[in-house]
Amino acid sequence: MNICSKNILKATLILFFCGLLIFGLLLLTKRHEQYEVNADKHTWGLIANQLDEYYFKHVLSELNFVTALKVIQAVEDTSKNKEVYEILELLVVTFPGSTAFIMDDKGTVTVSTPYNDKGDNFTGGNFAFRPYFSSLNEHEYFVYPAVGMISKERGLYFSRKIVRGSKFVGAVVLKIQIDDIVRKLKNENGVNVALMTPDGIIFAASDNKYVFKTFFKISEERMKEIDNSNQFAGEKIENIGEVDRDVLTIDDIPYTYAVINAGYSGWKLLIFKEKSYYKLPLYEFVQFTLVALVAIVLTCIVIIIYKYFYGVKSEDL
Repeated sequence: MNICSKNILKATLILFFCGLLIFGLLLLTKRHEQYEVNADKHTWGLIANQLDEYYFKHVLSELNFVTALKVIQAVEDTSKNKEVYEILELLVVTFPGSTAFIMDDKGTVTVSTPYNDKGDNFTGGNFAFRPYFSSLNEHEYFVYPAVGMISKERGLYFSRKIVRGSKFVGAVVLKIQIDDIVRKLKNENGVNVALMTPDGIIFAASDNKYVFKTFFKISEERMKEIDNSNQFAGEKIENIGEVDRDVLTIDDIPYTYAVINAGYSGWKLLIFKEKSYYKLPLYEFVQFTLVALVAIVLTCIVIIIYKYFYGVKSEDL
């Protein structure tokens, strides 16, 4: 091996170890990010369990108790409306900021607590077309995320069918305002947290700009159903970003993310955090340098192999 080849080999080794060092630093950063995501996933997994216990299991348990009361089962008996109203008030006290109402078998509201400070309520309104009522033909209870047609506010509608004997006579509905859930999702750790519906639509988030964004792909047919039902009062549903393996890209910024079951059927928590290496000074320069070093090392290796096998003299280079 001549002097030129030796110098090329030395340069190749130096460049190789420089590239290895840069690659190791990026790999270490990525592993640290994954560790942070796993830690966040554990923390928010506990929050998801709390949401499930308080908002899903607790609410449905209370509705189950209410529908077992004979006074509630006598939906058509308007003389008992005052007593029914008092029971609904207890529900509202249990879940502050909520609205409770009773619907008859035609979907008309017979008794309702106020949905605002002015005392306005849903009494007399017919919402038979809403899935929280129409779905009770097939389900004992239903959870429906929507923007209220009258109140114009986001809420989770929990409904439970009322049965007297074996006859369906109506439904009890509890609308939970989304504000309390949003407060639980907010944090100061730089982590974005979003509560997603079974369709993958973000209905509540630590940052309001992500509300009504989709994480999962929704078929055109399903999107038409959502639009036609006016579930979200005409709000535009858009994709949150591009998902590629373990990276979520939003507005050209990469995020690490994790999806956690929120307990109730199909509901999930999406947690995502801006990749820390993206914030590193000269990150793009480091990426370019690493690629350039790999290219140079490969070129040097080709030259050495060529000179070794074909005996090209150094002055010919």
